[in-house]
This record gives sequence, structure tokens and C-alpha cells, in this order.
Amino acid sequence: MADLSDLRQRFESARNLITYIHDDRSPTAAEVNERMSAISEDLHAAVNAVDELATELAEERIAHQKTLDQLREAREQVAFEKHRGATLGGDVAFAEFQMNAAHRTSNAWQARAEEAEGILSRFREFLDRDFRQWCSPHGIAARYATDLLRILDQGGSNGRG
Repeated sequence: MADLSDLRQRFESARNLITYIHDDRSPTAAEVNERMSAISEDLHAAVNAVDELATELAEERIAHQKTLDQLREAREQVAFEKHRGATLGGDVAFAEFQMNAAHRTSNAWQARAEEAEGILSRFREFLDRDFRQWCSPHGIAARYATDLLRILDQGGSNGRG
């Protein structure tokens, strides 16, 4: 970056030369040309330094703007990812909860089904082994036992024939 103190010195030098030429009433044409040439060089150098400084400042501003834009985009992306992560985390947790609940429900139904099968097995055994042997006129208990076992074997139908 151009040095501002150097720029000030060049402008000051040009001003001093102009003042010197103005105050010195009898400079020769060669002296005036020499001094004007020096002033012109200093002024060109100063203008070039100002142009360089303006260019560098513009480039820095553009770089800073790009950095700010990138930072803004990064912040937006982080916020989006954070929200998405929270949402996905919530979805996963909910799915796990549902899966665990379904598993618990499945286990509970499995236990109930096994219990019902045990009860049915004991009831069949009772019908087949004990109920048939009851004393009843005309073998009605044995017929009931046979009918009840037939109904149990039919499963989902109503058992009426």
C-alpha cells in the first residue's frame, strides 16, 4: 500500500517549489523548466500514489465484501445444518420411540398369545380327559366335550353347524 507520509512529502515538496518559483523574481528559463519538471514529477508521483492507494482500497473493500458474503453464507449454512440436525435428530428419536413402542406392544401381544394358547391347551386337556368321563345320563357330557373340541378346532367360525 502506498505510504501516506511519502504522499504528503511529495505534495509539500511540489508546493514549496511553486512558492519558491513565485517568490524568486528572477529565475532563469532553465531553472523554471527544471523546477517545473521536478514539480511535475512529484505531482505525477503523488497522483500515481493516490491511484494506487484508491485501487488497493477498492481491492480490499471487494475482498472484505467477499469475506463478509462468505461469512454470511457460512452462518446461514450453519444455522440450516443445526436446524436440519435437530430436525433429523428429533425424527430419529421419534422413530426409535415408535419402534420401541411397537416392540413392547409386540412382546405384550406375544405374551398374551402364549398365555391364551396355554389356557386353550389346558381347556382341551380338561375336555378330553376329565369332562368326557363325567357321569351323565345318555353320554351327554362326552357329546358336549366332542362338540366343544370341534368348535375350538374350527377357530374363527362361530361353531354353529
